[in-house]
Amino acid sequence: MGRLLGYTFCAVLSLMLLAAPIVVAGGGCINRNAANDGAIATVQIKDCSFAPTITRVPVDAAVTWKNVDYLPHVISGVGWGSAEGYASYGQAGMLNPGGTFTFTFAKTGLYPYTCYLHPGMSGLVIVGDTFCRPMVDALDANPGRWDLSSLVIVFSSGVMWSEPVKERLLKHHPHLLLVDIL
Repeated sequence: MGRLLGYTFCAVLSLMLLAAPIVVAGGGCINRNAANDGAIATVQIKDCSFAPTITRVPVDAAVTWKNVDYLPHVISGVGWGSAEGYASYGQAGMLNPGGTFTFTFAKTGLYPYTCYLHPGMSGLVIVGDTFCRPMVDALDANPGRWDLSSLVIVFSSGVMWSEPVKERLLKHHPHLLLVDIL
C-alpha cells in the first residue's frame, strides 16, 4: 500500500512539474507575474510582460490594458485587439507609454493574446466558469447519484477554477484535494 501511495505521489508531482501548460510573457524578459482570479480587471504592461499574465473575469466584463512600460506595445488576439491588422509606430492601436486599451468579453472561453512587437510576450484572459462548472452543475442537480468516496484528488492543468466552483465541489466531497496549475 505504501509503495502504491509513493508511486501515485511521484506521478502527480511529475504531472505538476512537466505537463502543466504555462503562458509565459517574455521576449527576452523574465515574467514574475502571478495570475489573478478576477480581483482586478486591469492588466499592466511593464518590462515586456503582462501583469497579471493570466486573468479571469466574468462574462461581459471589460478588461483594460495599461502600458506603464517605456516601449510601445500592441494587444493582439484572434478577432480582437488594440489594432486591426499590423500597426506601425504612431498608428491607431499602438499603445504608447501611458496608453490604454479596453475590451469587453461577451462570451465564455479562453482568449489568448500577444504583443507581436515583442515575440514571446503573451497573456490569457479566462472568461466565465467554463471549466469544472458543468461537472459541479451535474452533481448539484443529481445529489447522491454518483459515489465520490474513492476520489482523492482532482487535477486541472492549464486552467484555474474559480473559488465559487471549488467551494461547490467541496460541498460534495469535503476531503477532496483540488489542484489547479497554470
